[in-house]
Amino acid sequence: MCLFILLGAAVYFDVCFRRIPNGLSLLAAIAAVPYWIGVSGDAMPASIGQQFLVLLVATGPLLLLFAVGAVGGGDIKLLGALLLWIRAGDVVGMIAVIILAGGAVAAGAVAHALWRRRQWREATVPFGVAIAAGAMPVLADDLVFTLKAAGVLG
Repeated sequence: MCLFILLGAAVYFDVCFRRIPNGLSLLAAIAAVPYWIGVSGDAMPASIGQQFLVLLVATGPLLLLFAVGAVGGGDIKLLGALLLWIRAGDVVGMIAVIILAGGAVAAGAVAHALWRRRQWREATVPFGVAIAAGAMPVLADDLVFTLKAAGVLG
């Protein structure tokens, strides 16, 4: 649940200020460790290692997106922190939803700029919104999986 709150705060800051505070991404990354300890039990070192491997593999493409100016540094840090939470098998689906949501958010930003009688090139895209939208279905599914594994949902 804390990750949902942190994502909500990241969306708020990104929409209002076009900036995602480093502290939010750092808290999300740090909170992943106790999550995996609770979920994995005896297999915890392997689970955490796998999550860091997913992050390591994704680092190259993420840095390339930042280098070409496609996304900002705060977006990359938030996405990196999320990769520590998402099971390896769910990463591709999450990225696909983020890309689709990013297109919708970008179209909305351009429409807003045009409506305000600005050049469409002046539109700034709060990509943190797309990241949160892409992560929510996967995180909700993982939450149900975790609650079932803990015996809470039967």
